[in-house]
Amino acid sequence: MTKNTRELGISGELKAGKYLEDEGYKILERNYRCRYGEIDIIAAKSNTLCFIEVKTRTTGSFLQPEESVDRFKLSHIKNCANHYIQQNNMEEYDVSFDVISIISNKTRMSLKHVRNCDI
Repeated sequence: MTKNTRELGISGELKAGKYLEDEGYKILERNYRCRYGEIDIIAAKSNTLCFIEVKTRTTGSFLQPEESVDRFKLSHIKNCANHYIQQNNMEEYDVSFDVISIISNKTRMSLKHVRNCDI
C-alpha cells in the first residue's frame, strides 16, 4: 500500500467516524484487530452494535467502493464481530454489518452508508 493510498484510507475512516457521530452513533472501537481480522469501526446506536467496513476510492475507479466488500470479507468481519461480542459480553445487542463507501476527488468526499449488508 502506497503512502497516498494509506492517507486516502485514513482520511476516509476519519470522515466516516465524523459522519457516524453526527448521526448519533457512539464510536466504541477503531481498527479493532483480533485473530480473525480487523474491523474498521465498531459503533453503537440504540440497542444495535454496528460493525463497519470503510472503503474509500478516488473518482474514476472501476468499482464503487462498496463493491469491493465481498462475501469472503464479510465473513471475516462476522467472525471478528463474534469475537468482539463475546470478549465484551455484549450478546444482548442487535447486530448490523455495514459498509461506508466514500468517493474522493480533489475537492470533496461523497459518502454512502450501506446498512445491514447480507452475510
